[in-house]
Amino acid sequence: MVPASRPADRKRSTRQQPARLARGSKGLVLAARSFAAKIMSFELTDPAAADLAGRWRQEIDAQERKVVEWFAPAKQAAFKAHAAICRQEKDALAPYREARRVINTKLAAWQAAQVQGLVAADEPPQPTDSRLGTESAFAMGAGCAPRVEGVSFRENWRTEVIDKVAFVNAIAARPELVNLVEPNLTALGHLARAHKSALEIPGIRVWCELSVAASRQL
Repeated sequence: MVPASRPADRKRSTRQQPARLARGSKGLVLAARSFAAKIMSFELTDPAAADLAGRWRQEIDAQERKVVEWFAPAKQAAFKAHAAICRQEKDALAPYREARRVINTKLAAWQAAQVQGLVAADEPPQPTDSRLGTESAFAMGAGCAPRVEGVSFRENWRTEVIDKVAFVNAIAARPELVNLVEPNLTALGHLARAHKSALEIPGIRVWCELSVAASRQL
């Protein structure tokens, strides 16, 4: 019967793990650099050399898998330890963050009411959309609202696109605003793979790049 490990033995093993990891990692790095140096000095000049390059290409994939597998246990252990610490930190911070959210909401509502009250005292009320009224109040009276000790209030103006066609037409009519839009490269990539050289969209260049993949595993 194997005796149970004592706490001192487990602590000693835990301290030794980083050293073993470092030694093993160093060996893997040296082997990888040696293999890579052979690739760097290799000249591909004939079909036989191309076949050798293909086998080396497969060997690269195989060695990469071995490296990933070798580091996997240590990475998993580190990930679990990190995840546990993050959960504990999140639990400790959660009440403060919820309290901040609540007090911020109450302070923002109170400040908005103060600003609207100041504007209402200076001008007669106008029948407008409530959201637009709030924005107008901030624009006109935010600077006159009473200060609150320990906090500051910032206006946060937002936008949304409610008519994409109208927005695109506006950009086309005013080229200086072209930086407001970005092409959907993912969607364009799907179109390029589907239509290849037949894809024709003004302002878009289509081309083909060759990539290399191992045809079979060792």
